[in-house]
Amino acid sequence: MGHYIIEIRDDDTYNEAIDVKIRSSAEATLTIRAAVGSIPAVESDKNNKPALKVSSPFVTVEGLRLIGAKRNAGVHINWADDVTVRGCDICGADERSTQGVFIQGAQRALVV
Repeated sequence: MGHYIIEIRDDDTYNEAIDVKIRSSAEATLTIRAAVGSIPAVESDKNNKPALKVSSPFVTVEGLRLIGAKRNAGVHINWADDVTVRGCDICGADERSTQGVFIQGAQRALVV
């Protein structure tokens, strides 16, 4: 068990949909973050999904640019407790009509 960190060290745009489904816990957390001085972007792929879907508890996301597709959010917290999204630039595909963050059934979700 331990605390795991995925650090992205560039300013590239990744065209994909990230789906976080891991066996995380208070003793085995996951942090996905941008390196200091970097602002990587994840723009949802052509499958029209959220840029980032978190379905596991005890996950922290920091410093990313997250862009959804069509009617999907930039971030979807899906029945995952104790999730924190901090310091991210988040938007749906169409900033006027699509939510940036969609929280479904989660407890103690924090978006700062």
